[in-house]
Amino acid sequence: MPLPERPHLYLDEVAEQLGVSLRDTENYLMQGKLRASIWLLPTFVEMSIFELHHKGMYEPFDQRWHEGYVELSPVTCRKLLVGGQAEERCFFDNYPSVALRILPHHPAASLKREQFVVSPLALHSFRTLHGLKETASDFVSSPGRPSIMPEILAEHERRARLHIAYKSNSHEARALRNWAMARFTSDTIPTQKTICNRLSELHQQWRKAAADEQQHP
Repeated sequence: MPLPERPHLYLDEVAEQLGVSLRDTENYLMQGKLRASIWLLPTFVEMSIFELHHKGMYEPFDQRWHEGYVELSPVTCRKLLVGGQAEERCFFDNYPSVALRILPHHPAASLKREQFVVSPLALHSFRTLHGLKETASDFVSSPGRPSIMPEILAEHERRARLHIAYKSNSHEARALRNWAMARFTSDTIPTQKTICNRLSELHQQWRKAAADEQQHP
């Protein structure tokens, strides 16, 4: 049995895959062109969703204990790259879609530069945005024009699990297209109508699977 693959890459590994210097990679992080992650130890956070149609404000929707990989803002990346360490309270799930803020009565997270990692999806988004070829460790695209619909549907499923997806398919399709526009080149992004139609098909599949499960528990 082969050894399991490591899900995230360190900065020197990212630089090697992109064929650039480590300093270039750090610059991409500080500019927000490449998204960095860090492992957040168990802490209590308030989760807020970024609403473009609400004047770009974050709307709180839940409070919970959280542990796992979270993304960093470009400002936090700059703090860590310049100072080597930082005390931070604000993190993200798919920056800037969902903010996770450590509540005031809980201690801030102590971060160190060595904890920086980059997820395969973040690296794939960077490659797609800048027209770079994929490698074996990235996502494999089908021949011809690459489709990012799998990534869009994965984001929808993530939003549905967090209970932040819109009930209206048209509203959810608009939110998903805005999410994609912040990560991929415009010529690879499906129209809002195409996304809406695909959501309808996906929901039909979910309903059928749920009905089958009830009939054959």
